[in-house]
Amino acid sequence: MSTDSAPSTTYDAPRFDELPALTAETLDFEVSLELALATLTPAEKPEESWRAYYPRGMPEKTLQDLQWDDLLQQIAEGAMSPEGVELALALRPLTDERAVARRLNEVRECQALLSERDEPPLRGLSDTRKALAHVERSGSLIGEDLYAIARNCDVASRTARFFRHREQITPHLADAARTLDACDALRETLNRAVEPDGSLSDDASPDLRRLRRAVQNHHDRLRTRVDQMLQDPAMKRHLQDDFFTLREDRYVLPIRSGGKGEVPGIVHAYSSSGRTAFIEPEALVQLNNQLRWAQIELREEEDRILERLSRMVEQFAGPLRRNTRVLAYLDLILASAR
Repeated sequence: MSTDSAPSTTYDAPRFDELPALTAETLDFEVSLELALATLTPAEKPEESWRAYYPRGMPEKTLQDLQWDDLLQQIAEGAMSPEGVELALALRPLTDERAVARRLNEVRECQALLSERDEPPLRGLSDTRKALAHVERSGSLIGEDLYAIARNCDVASRTARFFRHREQITPHLADAARTLDACDALRETLNRAVEPDGSLSDDASPDLRRLRRAVQNHHDRLRTRVDQMLQDPAMKRHLQDDFFTLREDRYVLPIRSGGKGEVPGIVHAYSSSGRTAFIEPEALVQLNNQLRWAQIELREEEDRILERLSRMVEQFAGPLRRNTRVLAYLDLILASAR
């Protein structure tokens, strides 16, 4: 019986610093970027120029022999962004010497950084492509989308600065990072206006803090009045429980069904047993109305802010999309170097 073990399917890639130095002219970054992106969106016309850089009709058997899918999976596992993963899984072999030279030089530069524990600051990227598509159709974004866009701008700013300070040792990567736009005006506005949980900060507009304080003041007045009613002996004998609750954002009291005629007000609901009626006493109606009006004013102001910020994002949609592509490309190079 043969004791030979099955051949390993692990792809053992050579270290790029062990390969001979490349002296060939390298491809322009813009072309290299488009080559990577083209594999995600195949051209409609077969004569598109990027096709000249890829092998024509490479047999599937050849890719299998190269363990190509295993290699791509290993690269994808090292990517930190959804777009980087997509680029990694869509990679195809290059045949143009200049394209190969540029890609290898970029990976070498990244490996040199990693060997010094000097990793490019690409962490924190979010997939904002759907949000950008929505805002370009004049849609309004929610706070979580705006915060994600702000974080991506922060990553673009940090990455551009990182490679600018290392241009001498990473000339090809610095060439790529130079095309990033931190969108400083947008980034500063979003960072000031949106909290990490996606809520709007009090500094998002001059009126927002005031309107929020007004809503809180109405809540405080209602709770003070409700507490007084809960302690009123004349009310206590009709209460099912000694607490208040909310129905349709209005303060109500739990009144025994038998005593509902003794407590003038608006019946909002009954308990499942039918023993408790949730009544908004007449003494609370005006206070509840005032709270409701304040809440409407606040919501309208929040909607205005989100609309204003969305239109600002729309103005920066071009640079933001460009950043997405460049950062995904750098993520791909970093994943290849790991």
